[in-house]
Amino acid sequence: PADAAATTSLVRWDLPAGTEASPWRGPEPLPGRGLSGGSCAWSPDGAHLAVVTVEGPWWARVSADGSIADAGPVPVPVGHAWSSPTWSADSRLLALVADRASVRLWRLGDAATAEAMLGSHDFVWDPTWWQGGVVAHAWSRPEMPWTSASIAPGVHETPGCHVQQPRTSPDGTAIGHLVDDSGVLNLRIRRATGEIIDIVDDCEAAGPTRGPGQRTWCWSPDSRRVAIARNVDGFGVLSVVDVESGRRTDLGRGVHGALSWQGDVLAALRTGARTPAQLVIHDVSDPFVDAPRRVLAVADLRFDAPGAHRDEMTEPETIRVEGPGGMVPVRLYRSRRPSGRLLCWVHGGPTDQWQVTHMARLVFWLSRGFDI
Repeated sequence: PADAAATTSLVRWDLPAGTEASPWRGPEPLPGRGLSGGSCAWSPDGAHLAVVTVEGPWWARVSADGSIADAGPVPVPVGHAWSSPTWSADSRLLALVADRASVRLWRLGDAATAEAMLGSHDFVWDPTWWQGGVVAHAWSRPEMPWTSASIAPGVHETPGCHVQQPRTSPDGTAIGHLVDDSGVLNLRIRRATGEIIDIVDDCEAAGPTRGPGQRTWCWSPDSRRVAIARNVDGFGVLSVVDVESGRRTDLGRGVHGALSWQGDVLAALRTGARTPAQLVIHDVSDPFVDAPRRVLAVADLRFDAPGAHRDEMTEPETIRVEGPGGMVPVRLYRSRRPSGRLLCWVHGGPTDQWQVTHMARLVFWLSRGFDI
């Protein structure tokens, strides 16, 4: 955010020092939605970077020190909107989504792209590489992605299921995705051998799909664990789960998104009722230890400035109300300056809710004596 207008940039943090650099010299990257991404991707070998910009998709060759050696546009057809860049495991092929309706493939050095065959679907996004080809989250009218969708072709095509976020394990032996056929949106892992492992939880692992690039779960580099941003009555908990044993380690509270795990570092965006958006990392070298959180950056330093109403940012209470479809969690924010006035803010539908994130609109009313 800026005083004049929102701007988008690509920033690199070098670890462990945490020093910040802005290596990108191409056109301005397209922004993601909320805690989602969908506009840039490192190749698995670290040698290339793909960025969807306001002028279309670009790619860059990255030097060993993380600087951009050279960059240029990907030779895609003109007149399309692009998203969801995804590299193949060998770092030679790039998949891109055109108009949220088809996937095109580009091999490094080629002069043109080719369309991937995913079957007949009105909408696709979030492609991933699986068993030598590309699969993606897909659905068709009149459905919405949270009423009936598939991971196509051939991974999960059962009608009436909410599926999302397909992601192949780094070792290539399994693919994971979220699915709600149990009534709760949980993670399902499918191995190449045909074995299916469900990470069973009474907490959902994501909200509905409203745009590309949602990353509320990710694989560990050794493919033995997964990190999941769990929704606990609207509050968030970041957890690590061992795939084979199901053992879970909770790393910390807060609503998390944009999860990424490289080496022994798990990174995420994090926010909460008293926490404006921040970039955090955890040292997860020990899989069963609650790793301390380190904050690398905050979205807007003005929230820490004097007079920023930090004392008005209150944690809500959870109240449960019996509804026609079951128990509904309701959150009550109490003003530190009670006036006897209550603002009833109704939001959500059968598929979503406001989680406990930092919302300036709530701080505004709380600072004026309203309970919410």
